[in-house]
Amino acid sequence: MKKLLAMVLALVMTLSLAVSANAAFKDDKSISDDYAESVAVLNVMGVFKGYEDGSFKPEGNITRAETAAILFRLMDDASRKTYYSTKSGFRDVASGSWYNTYVATLNNA
Repeated sequence: MKKLLAMVLALVMTLSLAVSANAAFKDDKSISDDYAESVAVLNVMGVFKGYEDGSFKPEGNITRAETAAILFRLMDDASRKTYYSTKSGFRDVASGSWYNTYVATLNNA
């Protein structure tokens, strides 16, 4: 896990040189200047996708489902294929929910 986080941080730092600090979310003005560049890089990488209304909601709390989606998107393709699952094992994760595969795959990993 430490290697994964180190690789992600290195990638974010590398990509930050090529990405504008504008995160491209409709509420990007409320993203702290300290984090704007990281949010922009992770958005370009497809790790942060925001909400359907185009917002990022930087002041909101992150849910377990959102955390699972972010961690899933950080996995490499081989890991996604190895651990892919649609059965989360959690009673509060409906099989048809948008986050089911993310939670199930991470639980399987």
